[in-house]
Amino acid sequence: MAIWVQAAPLLPLLLLFCLSAAGGPLQEEAVLDFPSKTAINNVVQDPRSGRVYLGAVNTIYQLDAALREEARAETGPREDARTCTPPVSACQDTKPSPNVNKLLLVHPANGSLIVCGSRYRGICSLLNLTNVEQQLYYSDSKGERTYVASIEDGVAVVGVMSTYVKDGNAFNVFLVGKGYGSLDSSKLISTRILQDYRDWVVFESIVEASTVQATPFVPKYLHDFRHAFKEEGFVYFLFSRTMGSTDNKNFTFVSRLCEDDPHYYSYTELQLNCGPGNRYNKVQAAYVASPGKELARGMTESGQYGQVLPWHKVLFMVASPYDDSADSALCMYPLKAINERLVDLISACYSDSGKIAGTPAVDIPYSSKTDEFCTSRIDKDTLNNFKCGADFLPAPLASKPEFALQAEVVITRTSILTAVAVAVENDHTIAFLGNSLGEVYKVHLTTNPEVYSRGPGDTTGERVNKNLFFDAGHSHLYITTEKKVQCSITSSRKFCTVLHYHSVQYSITVLYSPPLPFCTVLHYRSVQSSITVLYSPPIPFCTVLHYRSVQSSITVLYSPPLPFCTVLHYRSVQCYITVLYSPPLPFYTVLHYRYIQSSITVLYSPPLPFCTVLHYSPETV
Repeated sequence: MAIWVQAAPLLPLLLLFCLSAAGGPLQEEAVLDFPSKTAINNVVQDPRSGRVYLGAVNTIYQLDAALREEARAETGPREDARTCTPPVSACQDTKPSPNVNKLLLVHPANGSLIVCGSRYRGICSLLNLTNVEQQLYYSDSKGERTYVASIEDGVAVVGVMSTYVKDGNAFNVFLVGKGYGSLDSSKLISTRILQDYRDWVVFESIVEASTVQATPFVPKYLHDFRHAFKEEGFVYFLFSRTMGSTDNKNFTFVSRLCEDDPHYYSYTELQLNCGPGNRYNKVQAAYVASPGKELARGMTESGQYGQVLPWHKVLFMVASPYDDSADSALCMYPLKAINERLVDLISACYSDSGKIAGTPAVDIPYSSKTDEFCTSRIDKDTLNNFKCGADFLPAPLASKPEFALQAEVVITRTSILTAVAVAVENDHTIAFLGNSLGEVYKVHLTTNPEVYSRGPGDTTGERVNKNLFFDAGHSHLYITTEKKVQCSITSSRKFCTVLHYHSVQYSITVLYSPPLPFCTVLHYRSVQSSITVLYSPPIPFCTVLHYRSVQSSITVLYSPPLPFCTVLHYRSVQCYITVLYSPPLPFYTVLHYRYIQSSITVLYSPPLPFCTVLHYSPETV
């Protein structure tokens, strides 16, 4: 539903509402975007305070929810060299080098922001969440065990907060997924502690799992990590990688491991196919959310996803062809389906020599001794007892291509989709899709998905960063591009939208481009002049329009057809109403005109259907 409000006096009110919802009483000059002088790599929000943190090259910005700067920390340039092993004082041939802030994580337990950059082999620091100018922890002298990120600009790093139990104590940690850099640590997946404990130091990698931390395999597959998240005791990483052959074609995988797995025995990879022939095989970005009632029903009825319930979690993924062709797609994967397929793979290795229905299904990508795995015939119930693996399964498993989880394309675009966020409103689901051209589209996710709008102000001209997220109330969307973050109000949601206009002093023109969704409620109250509402076909069923205390005129134009069960209420109108209906008016339409002080003109072009009820009471005309 595209909405244009052609009334200059309204615009500051709408802007002020957006800002007020984001950050309380604001000054008129406040803006809803924040420019950075350097490229932005990461953005996170503290859900408790609403603060937004930008990880730009050389700078960490701390913004309030309305994107006003509160503080900043300069993290570069720094004297460094590619071959330098910190501390830098012991290095030669150093020069001022930019610091790309590759990883930001909110650590709420101690009120700190985890920042990992590209300088000094990717070491991290802790900054104060309430004032990033205050550094809570930093050390460049702990050695290789504390190298987290990458000095390579093109190597992506993702992370997620978690806990780790040792000696009966629960420690705050974060898990990191990192691609290959020629001078980096070889750890593909690592668990980093956030406090000193015995021999451990802050940011040390505390899990040794050679199978996913071995040098020969990390450069072999060229992992490109795009997302990390946790759900119901599992940690998931989403990435693309090659199959390890001379062909550098990328394929999308999701990997899963138990949060309480101290050896990564449970680490298992599942290939995700998107579209016919897996055309869209290179993941760009992802978002995990519940699908809502209507989308869950549609997914279940399609027969593609199994049973999906409204509260289940779904992985929404945008992906492109590996050759970076100028098109891309959105695909959906219920976490339930992902988990079931992973269990099938693990069970096949435990009990069926790595086969499913007699066909080899299990790959061993991180070991050269593949013949030694999946050779035992353990009881089927073993998986129930060892859900997180054990030392009899020392190498991670992966699916063979034939057993990838397949998803049909939800929607395609002729540009590269680079970001996705999903919101549910009154049981219906909207996807916000950002692309490489700086556009953000709204898509109604149904059995027939539809791109229905590109919101005002969403076109930035720069590639939309994968960090697309909502505020806590899901009323504002934060959009990040190369050098700017902006807040966009999400009131253009399509169905069950409520639009209120109170105490308007001038005229309003509201144009709805097809279609208007069902269950839309429009309230116009205390309007002092005129309203013109134009509906382009069709208006859906069960639409409710309320016009109260209008002092002048209303013109409502309906282009055919008007659906059944439409309810129109016009009360306390002081001047006149003109309602034009082009054929046909459907059955069970109810029109209420009450307390009209002047004239009503209602034009019906034949035929008028049966069971139409027209109420005029008590008019004075």
